[in-house]
Amino acid sequence: GGSHDLPLGDVRFAMIYKSNNLSPPFRRGSKGVPRSGTPFCVLKQTCYNSHMKSSSLTFITGNKDKAEQLSRHIGYKVLNKKIDLTEIQSLDGKEIVTHKVKEAYKILKSPVIVEDSILQFNALGRLPGPYIKWFESELKNEGMCKLLNGYKDRSAIAVVNFAYYDGKMLKIFSATTKGEIAKSPKGKNGFGWDPIYINEGYAITRGQMALSDYDKTS
Repeated sequence: GGSHDLPLGDVRFAMIYKSNNLSPPFRRGSKGVPRSGTPFCVLKQTCYNSHMKSSSLTFITGNKDKAEQLSRHIGYKVLNKKIDLTEIQSLDGKEIVTHKVKEAYKILKSPVIVEDSILQFNALGRLPGPYIKWFESELKNEGMCKLLNGYKDRSAIAVVNFAYYDGKMLKIFSATTKGEIAKSPKGKNGFGWDPIYINEGYAITRGQMALSDYDKTS
């Protein structure tokens, strides 16, 4: 097994590849290849070193756009399948994806990838955290923006955790970005809470980003 914490855009983690017997990381800017230091880059290397065939890798999601985004980043045409997996009660994202990916493998009996996102409003401690999709379902994006009305601190932390499991090897890939929550939803691009999240260094939400900027910050 293995776990990689990879701040987005950080290229200082080449040592990860050596310590996990992976091939050297891809060069920055290679056509169709994610930059070094992102979970997509390490995930792609994991697939190569496992001698994966694209037809044997399944991303557990009912969202075809998410599957296409993953395919674009790692250079594989991954399959996607919607499976209702048990989500354990935990604020630990890695614990959540570990449980989910092993359950998914038991069902499909083939290599799988799962993903879980965390959005933490710093004014609210570690919440919504991994419960963000239920907050979104009940409050919608506009309601989540209103949660911070009355707070001076609208800063937030977004974390994405991917887990890969083939029955033997478990790999977890994590990336963290800092940003803030908009006062109201803006834009229609991306997924879920993208219209309310403003990445650090940007003045627009992820929902307003062009695809090029969206991929740079994913």
